[in-house]
Amino acid sequence: MPSGEFVVMKSDLNEEYPPIWRIDGKTLLQKYEPFDQNGKTLYRNISTYSGWTPQNRHIYQQVPVKFRVQNRLETIVEFMRTEMPVEDQEMIEKSMKETAKYQDNFEVYIQTLISQALDSNFLTEIFQEQDDYFLSNVKCVDEITEERKGRLLRVAQWKPSLSNSVGTWPCFNFITDLPADEKTGKLCVACDKAPVAVRVQMYGQPYNSTTLEGCQPDPKVASQKDFLVCAVCAGRVKLYNKVAHQKYLMYIECAKRVADKRLSDPKKDTTVILNELLADEAWLNQLFKTVRTSWAEIDKLEHQAKQTVPSRILMLKDSSSPTECRHFNLSAVGLVHTSSVAWALFFLCHNGKPCDSNSARYSTTPSPSFFLSVQCHSGRACYIDGASHPILTAPFILTVPFVVARMTSDHKRPRLALLAPTTDYKSR
Repeated sequence: MPSGEFVVMKSDLNEEYPPIWRIDGKTLLQKYEPFDQNGKTLYRNISTYSGWTPQNRHIYQQVPVKFRVQNRLETIVEFMRTEMPVEDQEMIEKSMKETAKYQDNFEVYIQTLISQALDSNFLTEIFQEQDDYFLSNVKCVDEITEERKGRLLRVAQWKPSLSNSVGTWPCFNFITDLPADEKTGKLCVACDKAPVAVRVQMYGQPYNSTTLEGCQPDPKVASQKDFLVCAVCAGRVKLYNKVAHQKYLMYIECAKRVADKRLSDPKKDTTVILNELLADEAWLNQLFKTVRTSWAEIDKLEHQAKQTVPSRILMLKDSSSPTECRHFNLSAVGLVHTSSVAWALFFLCHNGKPCDSNSARYSTTPSPSFFLSVQCHSGRACYIDGASHPILTAPFILTVPFVVARMTSDHKRPRLALLAPTTDYKSR
């Protein structure tokens, strides 16, 4: 990476605002620390340096930034985390190895699609005849692909209109040169989180996913072809297209090869064409690698999503020992409804140690009340009510997936109150 680029330690990526570093020449990194400016977290250079050598470069990952201030006195940048590329080669390699065992199934899958290219009734006939040889192998590959589709959608958390559209239309265009009125102050229509960066336009012939025959689109999707999305969702649209239309795209590749064979020798028998294509190991291996790479990319996204859940450190102070502060990492969060009509916010202890069991309290009030539930790494749980001896620092506004909670305090004790469901994550 050239001088002037920004990097972050991979081990720091589990922090919401990790320190970032700027490459300074060939051997140094200058540190940039986060600070708050009008409610936005920016980064400012400080007089702290670290070594930048071939031996330690593998522990860093390049990150995108936007320059906000750059003069002789200071440089201020914004860490564009949502635009950060996913780099996890180990996860890719692991996934590729795990799916290599499906090569025989995939070759029959391709044999099926070559046969469809040679005879447009082939798929319909094998389904009518329930030909187990072909159908069992096609089903095997389709099930793996469907599973990856589901994983990607769980990570992306798109609105149904986009996922349905991408799943219906096999082709798309990206337009990145957008007029100001289409992107200024507008959020991605897919995730509602990041600013608009790309226009996605869907097109092509909808088809039956079983027989690959053309069909009419669902009326609800017929007009849904144009979306303004962020850079991250645009990349995921491209990936989702590959798995949602995998069979169709593989069929197109097979049809091209069949057309080339027929063009070179119009009299060549269909069986000869089929056997010649199945004997082309380099081509088959490349198709298999293409499909497995898409699967692996989704595995990587899912892995990264699990590893980089935004975290926030919440301090609880034990009143029996005022100097002792316990830190809890909000990296695993959920909202549950208990039998006592109370909501609980789950999070993991930062240091993995069990909480003080003396603080265990259950709410028994008839009306809904709210309390923290701390699930320790050890598997033991304790429930910390605002009325028990731990003192919750206040005021503190905490927004986590599925719940917005406000820490408030009166003259007697702090309280935790639910404000509204949300998928945002903020704190101040």
